[in-house]
Amino acid sequence: MTIPFWQTPASADPLPPSLAPVPQKGERWEARHAAKLRQITDQGTSIDLVFLGDSITQALERPDSAKIVSETFPGKTILNLGYNADKTENVLWRLRNGEIDGISPKAVILMIGTNNTGHRQDPPQVTANGIALIRDKLRAKLPNSKIILLSIFPRTDGPDNRLQQINQQTNTLLPSLADGKTTFHFDLNEVFLDKNGRVPSDIMPDGLHPSSQGDALWIKALKPRLDQVLYAPAS
Repeated sequence: MTIPFWQTPASADPLPPSLAPVPQKGERWEARHAAKLRQITDQGTSIDLVFLGDSITQALERPDSAKIVSETFPGKTILNLGYNADKTENVLWRLRNGEIDGISPKAVILMIGTNNTGHRQDPPQVTANGIALIRDKLRAKLPNSKIILLSIFPRTDGPDNRLQQINQQTNTLLPSLADGKTTFHFDLNEVFLDKNGRVPSDIMPDGLHPSSQGDALWIKALKPRLDQVLYAPAS
């Protein structure tokens, strides 16, 4: 079995930042973490679905997008663990510091990595390794939950499309992280594209974050695939 490079005993190099759990600095981030811990304490085992990620996920709390989520998943208790500007290392820290303790959701929907690309241009394999560590942590702490790995959404910001190329390369590595039993990979990115293969500005106004109209597209595309995973008859 090949040992991942970050576990190789002969290597004296420090871990890449994407693999070393750290919190973000700042009062707003810390306040959100504290608020989410209170929500978990209050709702506990009633939580059905967890959305885990960065600002794209956090934006599902906007009124229009929250309405879309609640109408798509009626009667479900949703925990939104999206944080603005988070990278893989920040999610790892949060998972180690209470954000999935005492819950057992039916599924965790994870999308992370575009800030690894945008902030540092991390190599695709490094970002994928960070996502793999998050998957492993979720598997260990939520053994009865399905883990849904979403492809990183397209981004059209930047003059040379370099960031989108990195995201696409990272996305090619994500299917290998899914086993089709506990962990599943969904690529929903096609819903954002017009007939010319471009992302319209009304769907992603800043070239990175979906509008509420864009949120409606991917949430509605997620629903039948998630239902198939959660409610497929046992073989």
